[in-house]
Amino acid sequence: MLENNKKRLKYQQQFQLTFGISLGKFWDVITGFDVVKFDEEVIKPPDGVSTRDQILKDYGEAAVEIIEGLI
Repeated sequence: MLENNKKRLKYQQQFQLTFGISLGKFWDVITGFDVVKFDEEVIKPPDGVSTRDQILKDYGEAAVEIIEGLI
């Protein structure tokens, strides 16, 4: 749980600036970043396209690094 909180603190400002939404909406104190909820509510990739590829296309490599750092 402590490790999850460190991740949140490290990435919350970058996440907000990059995606225009609060990281807290996708954060659970125990499990950390809810990538499934983020994928369904923000990224919404078309069938056959990975979440990573859609993030890269829409937001760039720095955004991919933020998400990879959170999971």
